[in-house]
Amino acid sequence: MCWQDPMMYGMPYQQGFGYIPELDPELFRAEAQQGLEASLTEVFGGDRPHNLSTKVLRGRPAKLLVEESQNAQMLVVGRRGLGGVVGMVLGSVSTAVVSQAKCSVLVVRN
Repeated sequence: MCWQDPMMYGMPYQQGFGYIPELDPELFRAEAQQGLEASLTEVFGGDRPHNLSTKVLRGRPAKLLVEESQNAQMLVVGRRGLGGVVGMVLGSVSTAVVSQAKCSVLVVRN
C-alpha cells in the first residue's frame, strides 16, 4: 500500500497561497495501513497465506511498486484507482507496473 503527502493548494497563509506541510504524516500512514488491513480481511478473512508479506510505503505508487518488484515474486494491483478517465481499461499505476515491473503482475478487477 502506498500513500502520498496531500497537496493542499489554495489555502491562505502569511506569504500567500501554496502547499501547507503542517499535517501529521503519521495520520496518512495510519489511514493507509487501515486500508491495507481492510483489503486483506475482505480477500482472506482471518486465513491469510503464511508467505504473504505487505508494506506501507510513502511516495508515488507507480515508482515505489516498480522498485519493490525487484525483490518480489508477484505484485497484485487493482485495475483502476480513484482518479482517471472514465472508460480506461487500466489506471496509470497499474499500466506503469504492468509495463515496468521486474516480476509477475496480477491485475485484479476492482
